[in-house]
This record gives sequence, structure tokens and C-alpha cells, in this order.
Amino acid sequence: MEEKIFNISGSRIKSVIVCFISSLFLLFIFDMIIFKPIPNDTVAVNMILVAVLSVAFAVLAFFLHKDEAIKLCDTGIDYIVGNKTTHYDFKDFLGTKVIKNSYNGITTGYTRHINLHVPGSDNKTTYIDCSHLKAEQFDELIASLSKNDFEQSENKSASEDYFNVEQLFEIPKQTIVNKNKGRSLAVNAVVIVAAIIFIAFIIIAFQDQLTTMILISLLFALTAGVIVAIRVWQFKKFRNMVPEKITIDNYTLAVDGRTFPAEHTFKIVMTPPSYNTKDRLLIITSDDKTVAKYSFARLNHNNPSLSYPDYPTLYNNIKLWSLQRNINFMASLS
Repeated sequence: MEEKIFNISGSRIKSVIVCFISSLFLLFIFDMIIFKPIPNDTVAVNMILVAVLSVAFAVLAFFLHKDEAIKLCDTGIDYIVGNKTTHYDFKDFLGTKVIKNSYNGITTGYTRHINLHVPGSDNKTTYIDCSHLKAEQFDELIASLSKNDFEQSENKSASEDYFNVEQLFEIPKQTIVNKNKGRSLAVNAVVIVAAIIFIAFIIIAFQDQLTTMILISLLFALTAGVIVAIRVWQFKKFRNMVPEKITIDNYTLAVDGRTFPAEHTFKIVMTPPSYNTKDRLLIITSDDKTVAKYSFARLNHNNPSLSYPDYPTLYNNIKLWSLQRNINFMASLS
């Protein structure tokens, strides 16, 4: 295979800058609280000491920083930390672990790991943190590992004639759309009711200040209107993206009559079946750079009818079809 190297540690310069800025801030706060330079009239001297110590910590970070990388080559996976290299076979790749981080309900980012079996052990595994990779780089890494796993699979030859018989997937579009429409209407209703309650409260609280009452009420009404309008637009877009029929044969992937011949399909991206933090998407990029996007709604374990129930089978079929025909297939893990 083509050798690929993924730097997973971030740059040394970035580590130094982050260390310097954070040290400068923390030492400044510490200095102000403990030594109180302002009333003691020692601000200049203290700031010089803070700056010198921050530079010292930054220099220390420069020398302590160890480059980490994952190298994919014909012999397997090399995990490189500084001058130390740990080798894994492709069969040691056990999958991924992606964690959505949030604070008070607001998404702050994602932590991404790959899971590897420790060579020479029975069931021991290790996780390698790949959070420094960009989303598309992480997807490319997993796509390369999955492709190698497929190419070395003993079942490859047994599945080569699988698509001699056309595979048909009929998606209950109307059911999915109607179920999600009900949820969308319920959320819109909550937004409108909340806005009415807030406006009523504002009218009572500012009844003696007519101008303020009108301005704040209009602001709440406008905000609620924008939120509802955006949600209506998003639902209409979602409705148009849900397909009704997908067929796969030896030569062509077809969605609602639109055909994607294997020789003209450049890349296919799909959301893994187990993910419930994003809509299940099928994104097909042709060799002329045109992109077609289809949605199967978000997985909801409490109400499976909100999404296409046979999506895992569809996912596995499209992945097999892509890998057999040397089409870039990526699981959208980011």
C-alpha cells in the first residue's frame, strides 16, 4: 500500500506558544494574589520575573515535546513516539472511539481514538489519541485502515460475486418524513410558547416603560421567528434528501433513478450505523466533483422508526461495493 504518515501530536511550535501564554496568564494571577506588587510598588520587577519564568516554561515545553505519528505501510501500523516505534499488524485494528464533549449542553469538540490490540497479549487493548488530527484526516486514517482490513480479509473472494444479484433497498420515506415532521412541529411549538411566555413577562415587568417593553418584545418575537424559520427550512431540506429506493449491482449504485457508475464514482462517505449524534448521511462524490447527498435521519434508540431501520445493511453493502471497486469509502467519524 501507499505509505501514509499522520502526525497526531500537534506541532512543537503550537505546544510552545500554548505553554508560554498559559504560563504567563497563570503566573500573573498567582503573582497578583500572593505578592501583591501594586501596593508594594514592585510591578515592573514582578512582570519581568513572570515573563522570564514563562519563557523558561516555554523552553522546557520545547524540549519535552515528543512528536507522535501513525505510519501506515505494507507491513502494518507503526505508532511512533519520539525515537520509539511500536508496530501493530493491520489485524490489530479494533475500531474507533469518538466522544462528543460538551459543557452545559454546548458542544466543545470531539475526542477521537483508535483502538488497537496489544501484540503478544490475549485481550489487552490500547487507545491512541488522534484528537489533534483534523476531522477529514481522521476519516482518511480510518478509511485506510478499513480498506487494508478488507483487502486482507479471507472473505473477499467469497463476496466477489455478491452483486451479481441486484441488491434492492426500499426506504419508507413518507414514514420517516412524517415521524420527523411531528418532532419538528413539537419543537417549533415549544419555541413559540416560550417566546409568548417571555413576551408576557416583559409586558408585565415593563408596563410603565412602553418603548423598552416594545423593543424587548419585538426582539424575542424576532428571535423566535428566525429559529422557527430556520427549522422549517432545515426540515424541507431534510425531506428532499430522504431517498425512496437504492439499488446496487456489479456496475452501478442507483438512488431514486440517479445512477452512479463505479468507474465514475470518486468517493463515498457514510455515517456509521451506531452513531446517534448526527444524521445518517450518504455522500457520493463523482469524478467530475459533483456531490450528491442523501439523509436517512438520526438514529433514535427509543424510536427506531425515525430513521431507516435497515440502514446497517445498506451501509455494509455500499462499503463492500466501494472497496471491491477500489472506490474511496470513508466512515464519517468526525
